[in-house]
Amino acid sequence: MKASEKQDLTKKLVTRLEKHFGKPPEMPDRSVLDTLVFAVCLENDGYAAADRAYAALGEQFHDLNEIRVSSISELASAFAHQADPELRAHRIRSILQYVFEDQFEFDLEAVRKKTQEQAAKKIGKIRGLSPFVRNFVQQSSLGAHLVPLDDRMTAAVVWLGLVDSGTSTEAAADALKSAVRKADSVILCHLLRCLAAEPPGRNLFDPASFSVPQGGYTASDAMRRVEELLSGKSRGSAAEKTSKTLKAAKKPAKEVAAAKRPAAKRPAAKKPKAAESASKSTAAAKKAKGRSRAAS
Repeated sequence: MKASEKQDLTKKLVTRLEKHFGKPPEMPDRSVLDTLVFAVCLENDGYAAADRAYAALGEQFHDLNEIRVSSISELASAFAHQADPELRAHRIRSILQYVFEDQFEFDLEAVRKKTQEQAAKKIGKIRGLSPFVRNFVQQSSLGAHLVPLDDRMTAAVVWLGLVDSGTSTEAAADALKSAVRKADSVILCHLLRCLAAEPPGRNLFDPASFSVPQGGYTASDAMRRVEELLSGKSRGSAAEKTSKTLKAAKKPAKEVAAAKRPAAKRPAAKKPKAAESASKSTAAAKKAKGRSRAAS
């Protein structure tokens, strides 16, 4: 797909999706460290779920140091309403542990004074961070021209035909970066998140079940499929179709055989007694009339 074609499609997507989902919410003025923590809460989920998890960390733990020394199971309780709570807890603790050991305090504001390359290297030293978390903090806190994509958003980008199936999140982010201006990258990421993490697309882009049909998706009919999805006229995801197939396969053999067996013919309904008596009387009258004629 040519870069000019990607640019045209992304412009159309922004225009259409903004009408449906609205503009990006105003983000609080967070520190670099707080932005890293929030990015962990936001990955593969919507804004409301991320805000809830971020708030839970502040409510359930006294300060950042208590979070750092807490167990994974204790931290996971803040993410109980989200997928992969233990993984999120591990990443939060890894961030705080690295910053504490490196700075002897919970402060990363010094990276704002570094070049984009130096800042990226500094953040890249934190173990266990996903490409999305790294790119999100660089875009949000450091003003880098990046397109942070998580697994859900990458599935949406594949579905839109902007990248090929099997493209990694990092490669998909790089491919999309060239198709959007820096000034538009924030709103594009916002709209892709809404499409991938909120109804009606949330089930369709679930990383655990998202699959690509033979032949893949093309960008030529992307806007038509977007319209169908937003209007509720979409034919359903591959995951839904797979689910139906699995349910059918789980039916007991007797039930399947019974469904294939032709329906038995119903016995003819019996005539009501009154109709049966009337029928016998008519037959008897005909016989008597016949004998009368024969005698004459």
